[in-house]
Amino acid sequence: MARIKRVLTWVILVCMPLSLPASAAAQAVLRVGVLQFGTVSWEIEAMQKARLLEREGVRIEVVPLAVNDAANIAFQGNAVDVIVNDWIWVSRQRSEGRAYAFVPYSLAVGGVMVRPDAALRSFADLRGRRLGIAGGALGKSWLLLRAYARKTVGEDAATFVRPDFAAPPLLNQLALGGEVPAVLNYWHYNARLQAAGLHEMLSMQDILAGLGVRSELPMVGWVFREEWAKANPAAIDGFLRA
Repeated sequence: MARIKRVLTWVILVCMPLSLPASAAAQAVLRVGVLQFGTVSWEIEAMQKARLLEREGVRIEVVPLAVNDAANIAFQGNAVDVIVNDWIWVSRQRSEGRAYAFVPYSLAVGGVMVRPDAALRSFADLRGRRLGIAGGALGKSWLLLRAYARKTVGEDAATFVRPDFAAPPLLNQLALGGEVPAVLNYWHYNARLQAAGLHEMLSMQDILAGLGVRSELPMVGWVFREEWAKANPAAIDGFLRA
């Protein structure tokens, strides 16, 4: 909880409005790393169609990326200026001396969806079963689920279940085809599974509550380098307003 408080403290600081006029943002092109299967691509498209970026005087270059790891590598390699990631990843980077800033983007993340024929009624029933996981071994949802497992069943989820990491679209195919009985996927992919007859056994809100987090906690947000933001304050401020 102490780490969460520290993270939210600097979230508030980076969210403070900047003083330069929006017209100055036109001096920089903001490179946004966007996952091709993520909801960020929808939002960027909506911003462009509504001409919100143009209103703020912000020019962006959308850099399409295949997976979360590619986004992280592109960001750390200075190939993009902004990505969306979770506060856990940002907190870990900051603890290693990297001056990354985080501005909350969304409360919606996902949860564990199960097949109706899988005979899974609670998390404890997943012992020894395959669990498809989106986001990779260092993804926020998986790390939180591992902590949740330690607290609720007394064992790390990494050994409690049989984890299978894959891209969100593939996980849905595996679940719908009956190759995995349950998946830990993002909310917009879970919505498709729910429409196909699967049900949510464990939401991220359930996981956080099980870890003692009682209030709503922004899980993902816009991430950018503090140094870049200081050099281009109007660009990042205009982008966040849009």
